[in-house]
Amino acid sequence: MKAAVLKAFGAPFVIEDVPVPTVKPDEVLIKVAACGLCGTDIKISQGKRKDTPLPHIQGHEISGVICEVGSAVKNLKSGDRGVAHFYCSCHQCEHCLTDRETLCQRMPGRLGFTLNGGLAEYVVLPASGFIPIPEKVSLKDASILADAISTTYRGLKKGNVRAGDRVLVVGLGGLGIHAAQLAQIMGADVIGTTRSMAKIEYAKSFGLNEYVQAGENSSAQIIEKFGGKKVDVVVETVGSPQSISTSLDLLGPSGRLVLLGYTFDEPISIPPYSLVLNEISICGSRASSYKDIVEVLPWLVSGKLKAAISNSYTLDEVNFAMEQLRSGECLGRQVILF
Repeated sequence: MKAAVLKAFGAPFVIEDVPVPTVKPDEVLIKVAACGLCGTDIKISQGKRKDTPLPHIQGHEISGVICEVGSAVKNLKSGDRGVAHFYCSCHQCEHCLTDRETLCQRMPGRLGFTLNGGLAEYVVLPASGFIPIPEKVSLKDASILADAISTTYRGLKKGNVRAGDRVLVVGLGGLGIHAAQLAQIMGADVIGTTRSMAKIEYAKSFGLNEYVQAGENSSAQIIEKFGGKKVDVVVETVGSPQSISTSLDLLGPSGRLVLLGYTFDEPISIPPYSLVLNEISICGSRASSYKDIVEVLPWLVSGKLKAAISNSYTLDEVNFAMEQLRSGECLGRQVILF
């Protein structure tokens, strides 16, 4: 099969033929239809994550069609369409049993991170991580369901977003544009902010009603747009110390800061009194659970939620697509189509 192989950190992918993976009794083999590209793919390819083996096939936003099932798999069959939950958790530990399988300590691996992923014509995964999708949803749109969409949904749940809450989404890239849509679906009053007017215009095409271009005096503009009140929940997809500091300043009493974006080398400094006096909560939210994907899927099926995919490429164009992603100018998500 053809695959994009990372042979050295910081180097381009090499397109080459590799063996089709062998299916174990509890696994399924998927013929990949589409694979989304995520900012984390840049971190992986640069060697920022120390657990990635080489050579390696990246790609964790995967959709496709089952073409082979293991001998022990009873509830799936060849021809089933679906997406891969890229966390291959043990399903037995305390974290897995409480909808926190991304924290599983006995995890065999993660597709595209430590296990070979979807930047290949075929990928193998545990049958327990395959989520069927209806014909109404295209495999292209479905590819970003497990991460760009469901990761933000999990973050909103962890932020306890309720109808009527004032929610600020910081960053309107692949994560933020879906966070804004989902928060509005959940009944919140939403403002999106980013420095790029192109990203704001793109987000408006997906239903973003209110926005503020990040920059000087943007905090005052956000409070003004919220009727002079501070923010209940900030969904932070940028992850820089400066952005996080600004987000904290915008939170009102009992405010909740949800961190989805992150950097590896830049610590943040937070005065404890600012958290105590206003009972501010800060939580990190890591990817999505199987349950999150199942819960958010009906909104994609109904059309209330739309997958923000601006560009698609062939596997041979993956290095160009990654360069576009590194530029920071991409609108929404990019996907590799097979």
